[in-house]
Amino acid sequence: MRIFAFFSLFVSLSTAADTSLVNTIEKFTDIFGISFSQYDGSTVATLDGNYYVTERLRVFGDIDTDLNWEVGSGYSIWSGETYYTENSFTVSEYKLSTGIFIAKMLDEKWTLIGDVNYNYKFDSERCFANFQEICPTESLSDSVDYSAGVIWSPIKYIDLLYKFNQEIGFKKNEYYFPNLDETFQVGNTNEIFHEVVAFINLKYLRPSITYTTYRDENREDTIEFGLTFDF
Repeated sequence: MRIFAFFSLFVSLSTAADTSLVNTIEKFTDIFGISFSQYDGSTVATLDGNYYVTERLRVFGDIDTDLNWEVGSGYSIWSGETYYTENSFTVSEYKLSTGIFIAKMLDEKWTLIGDVNYNYKFDSERCFANFQEICPTESLSDSVDYSAGVIWSPIKYIDLLYKFNQEIGFKKNEYYFPNLDETFQVGNTNEIFHEVVAFINLKYLRPSITYTTYRDENREDTIEFGLTFDF
């Protein structure tokens, strides 16, 4: 959902992991966070939290002021001195997702990250912004999404991230209009976007700014300001 939701995939590592990898990943392990972004001309605030049940098992979730929510859990099965993985399962109002996250540390300044997820979509009612009386049933195709990125930590107090993201639908999306008793099909989901994030690492606080740009020219680029707390 948001970049913080992605970074909440970084969980508490086992003692077998390399200390430098632990330090890098722990920077993104937020216990509580809040962010603000612009969407359709209005400001959306999002709260997220993360709780470790054990060293390998965690639960997490977030909710925004539009009442969009997501909850899930993650479990680390495979980790080593310079790599870490987590299998996760999440549920929201719109979909179920399951996937795997991977982090690979190249050295103390560079870490590669990536994830891949399968998304099972639920039908939902969607009203058009300019025609609120027209609310078709939206049936989005199941999809696979993946991301690949890199974290650069030039100094102790700054982390920079770039991430490429893509979601690919398996078949065409459908919209059922009850007033017309007609179903219309549109193209497959094929969304591509890029994220650039800057973090400032302070004691107990982590301010950030995220810039997201979309391949779809009909979607506006967004800037998100965030603040996470780690007590």
